[in-house]
Amino acid sequence: VHQEAIVPGTVYVAPGNYHMAIEHNTIQLSQTEKLNGVRPAVDVLFESAAKKYTSDLLAIVMTGMGKDGTVGMTHVKATGGVTIVQDEETSVVYGMPGNAVKAGVVDAIYDLDDIAKLLHDIER
Repeated sequence: VHQEAIVPGTVYVAPGNYHMAIEHNTIQLSQTEKLNGVRPAVDVLFESAAKKYTSDLLAIVMTGMGKDGTVGMTHVKATGGVTIVQDEETSVVYGMPGNAVKAGVVDAIYDLDDIAKLLHDIER
C-alpha cells in the first residue's frame, strides 16, 4: 500500500503496474515510466533500498525474463550490500539472474532450496 510503514519480517510485493520504492521507511508506489520495458521494475526498488539500507541490504534476483535487477544490484553492491541470484538449473527463465551474473554484480548463486534456507536462517 502506498506510504505503508515498513515492518521488519514482512514481505512486500509490488502491485501490478506500479513501481515500488522505499523512502523514509515507507513503501512508495508510482506509475512512472516503465523501466526495462516493465512496471513494476525491481531496479527501482533495489536502487531506493540501497540508499536506505546500504551495507545492511540483501538483494535477490530469482527467475525472470529480461535484464531487470542488474542495474539495481549495481547500486546495492556500490553501497556495500550483498547480491544473490537463483541458479540456472532451478530457474524457469534465467534471463534476469543470468544478466546480473554476466554483468559481474552477483556475490553468490544459489539454487531455490538454498535461497529459502538462507532466508529462513537470516530471519532467526
